[in-house]
Amino acid sequence: MFQHLLPNLRPRRNDAKKLSPYFHQGETAADIGAGSGMLAYELQKITGASFTLLDVTDYHTVPLPLQLFDGNTIPFPDKHFDTTLLVLVLHHLKTFKDQEVLLREVRRVTKKQVLIVEVTPPNAFWWWLNAIWDVIANSPHGVPSTFFYRSESGWRDLFQLMSFQNVESKKWMRIFPVTLYVLSC
Repeated sequence: MFQHLLPNLRPRRNDAKKLSPYFHQGETAADIGAGSGMLAYELQKITGASFTLLDVTDYHTVPLPLQLFDGNTIPFPDKHFDTTLLVLVLHHLKTFKDQEVLLREVRRVTKKQVLIVEVTPPNAFWWWLNAIWDVIANSPHGVPSTFFYRSESGWRDLFQLMSFQNVESKKWMRIFPVTLYVLSC
């Protein structure tokens, strides 16, 4: 019953407008953990960048190329994409160490910049509220809710550990607090 409703709760067009300044005509982009691919599809229409979807399971519903992968090793050569996008992906990985493994691969396949939108609960109330929402939104799709959230400074520390330069951070308030991190490679 909820499966048809939940994708409509995510404002893909609004998110695409917010993210569009970071993508340019003719550039290549990867959307890792793309899900349905609706966000990448909207971004491609708006910006003219050429998107490839990557995910561990085929959920895509849009006419963009999808590459399935194991969640650890990205099956593309070094510096293949100009920009890589991960929206609400890292907190779904099985361990904090898995976040590091995936980010090393993201850095390897990206030439210019990485955009990460991630949950940043400012306190226990928001952590629990987000955890409940994660289960409601993701259970119908079989996406695990592992709750590996980090604070804003925790995400920045991880990105620094992975040798990214944090160029910009922007807070977004969707249903729950998230932050956009713009990282240079």
